[in-house]
Amino acid sequence: FGLRALPNVMQKQGWDCPESVELSKWAKLFGRKGNLVWEGSRLERFLADAENLAGVLGDNTFTQAISQLRLDTQATLTELIRNKQFIQLQLEKAQEEIARQRAELNQKEQEILVRMASEDRKYRDMAGERLERALGLMGDLRVASIGQGAVLESIDDIEDDPLSDDDSDFDHAEQFEDCSEA
Repeated sequence: FGLRALPNVMQKQGWDCPESVELSKWAKLFGRKGNLVWEGSRLERFLADAENLAGVLGDNTFTQAISQLRLDTQATLTELIRNKQFIQLQLEKAQEEIARQRAELNQKEQEILVRMASEDRKYRDMAGERLERALGLMGDLRVASIGQGAVLESIDDIEDDPLSDDDSDFDHAEQFEDCSEA
């Protein structure tokens, strides 16, 4: 129906298939286009019939008055339809501009989200590197402390090491005597 009855609207909107258009859009479109044209057409037909009736009755005064009324009505309806189309065009342009701005804002939002994600990743990487360095320092301190403990333990081991069984008390006494004589 849309292709047959409203080909200009279909082409203007870029619709190639009437089924692809939401029903709510069709309802708005019919509400905008149909009423004024339909009512204007009925009014013109009514005035034409009245003019014909006055002519059949032979009343030239009323025939001329109705004829003038019909012409004025046609001019007014034509102007009204033209104004309505102009207003509709302004609305459509405003909606297109709003859609364009909305698309720009969506694009900016996406760019900001990408930038924020990149910055977040960068800060997380920096924090990770700092933690790795801190853990590395802790590891170095642990190794140093383990190394110092090993040195202390080896000194303790020497001091606590019992004398071997093959040494005699006499040998030690000789060493002390020699030391004291010198």
